[in-house]
Amino acid sequence: MITDKKRILIVGGVAGGASCAAILRRLSETSEMSFTQTFAVMAKV
Repeated sequence: MITDKKRILIVGGVAGGASCAAILRRLSETSEMSFTQTFAVMAKV
């Protein structure tokens, strides 16, 4: 049995990422979603 399950990676799990995930879940209930958070480190030396 072959399934066409979509895999979605959401970069940024704060407000924008959560809103995006909610919209995508309504559009595709069977897709697999993963979240990742990136942090930018800026330092003045």
